[in-house]
Amino acid sequence: MLTIEELKEMTGVSDEIAQKVLDSFKDTDGNKVPISRLNEVIKERDGYKTQITNLETEITGLKELSGDNEALNTKIAELEKTNQKAKADFDKAIRQTKIENAINLALIEAEAINPATVKPLINMKDILLTEDGTMVVGLKEQIEKLKDGEDTSFLFGKKQKNIKGVKPTDGTGDPKPPKKDSEKSYWDWAAELENN
Repeated sequence: MLTIEELKEMTGVSDEIAQKVLDSFKDTDGNKVPISRLNEVIKERDGYKTQITNLETEITGLKELSGDNEALNTKIAELEKTNQKAKADFDKAIRQTKIENAINLALIEAEAINPATVKPLINMKDILLTEDGTMVVGLKEQIEKLKDGEDTSFLFGKKQKNIKGVKPTDGTGDPKPPKKDSEKSYWDWAAELENN
């Protein structure tokens, strides 16, 4: 099992990022699987279940047409087109899931304070998934641009700009210390007598 110290040593990241990376793994009987990968597999499994159900329905319909050869060929051609479209839609959905998981992981690694807030600022049209599905092209550049942007840099890390102004009181007692008797004016004495 990988510890925070080992992860920090291997990657050179901060404690917080190392903890977030380790938290993204689920422990089940000693086997570790990234949550994003688990979600991809679950979505893929559900898509296959739906396809199997649809194919079983189509096979039942084909059995009914087995007497008419021309109608059967027409139905087969129609089903092939439908299955090709369903496969393309399913592959597109899986690719989109992989892109979204990669974006979420990249935002966590970039120390986004709230990834859900930063995600809408990323232009999805400029992001592409490589053919093997392992890398997202164009994402790192957009995140760096957001981190360096004057109006979006506050969304990342613990960088707090120094704000100058009045130091707030601790909430105990009067906000102003009382004046010494020698510093009080006539109006100060009058106000004090009026309040008592």
